[in-house]
Amino acid sequence: MKKLNAFIIILCFFIIPSFSEESKELNNNNSNSTENSSEKKVPEKSKSNKLKLFSLSPLTDTLLISGGLGLNTTNIILEKACHYNSITPEQYDFSTENIPTFDQLFMTDYSKGLNYTAYGSLFLVGISPIIFITQPKSDWMPILVMYGESLLWANGLKELGKILVNRARPYMYYENYPQDKVDDGDWAKSWPSGHTTIAFTSAMFTSYLFCQYNSDSKYKTLVIASTFSIASATGILRMCSGNHFYSDVLTGMVIGSVSGFVVPMLHNIFYKNQNNSNTNISLLPNGINFTISF
Repeated sequence: MKKLNAFIIILCFFIIPSFSEESKELNNNNSNSTENSSEKKVPEKSKSNKLKLFSLSPLTDTLLISGGLGLNTTNIILEKACHYNSITPEQYDFSTENIPTFDQLFMTDYSKGLNYTAYGSLFLVGISPIIFITQPKSDWMPILVMYGESLLWANGLKELGKILVNRARPYMYYENYPQDKVDDGDWAKSWPSGHTTIAFTSAMFTSYLFCQYNSDSKYKTLVIASTFSIASATGILRMCSGNHFYSDVLTGMVIGSVSGFVVPMLHNIFYKNQNNSNTNISLLPNGINFTISF
């Protein structure tokens, strides 16, 4: 709970000033398009001659952030306040007959060492967007906000799945399960894999942005292969440590990949529309300004 609150405060701290800057930029672009309506717009380039491909939108980002925060808040209320779908080990049916065959193949007991190793691989792929520090400083804010939004939605979706499904972790089918995990209720949060979800969110986000910014780079394959390899290693470690079934990891891969792709894609589409049309949407102190120039 404290970590989530800290993340929200930091995220809002960076996003609020960015909305102001982006709103000014949009309004300036709209004024320029009105004065030079006959001139064709071209994508702007930074001083380093790198093409700008992503832009923040007050309306789009407000919807993404409020939606993500709303989803995470709902999860907290369901779990902490309403105790929705809560269950105890005594109430759970631990018969292996209820486990799909392909999940049984990768079942194993708890390994504390591999459990902590998975945190290491998650950290490595989680900081992979740091490679964009080479981008112009004007791109840092959009990248930071997009990454935060991707993680926010990925976390909300995987937590909702854990609350609704309440699936016991594989180590619960063995005798040496960690008692502390049982005491805090984490034993029934197997589906989907949270570590895998966040890992693939980071891998997809980094790979997509790198390919967009460096479409002709010879390092594209290296970036994609390395980020997804580390993300995959995270999922494998979560299975080998007895924390997840194969289907948990597979679902986490899907949720994470979609979250890491859709959010930056929406910002890319917004920027293209912004430069290829005379439509402008911006947030003002007294409401939303919607302008169409002819």
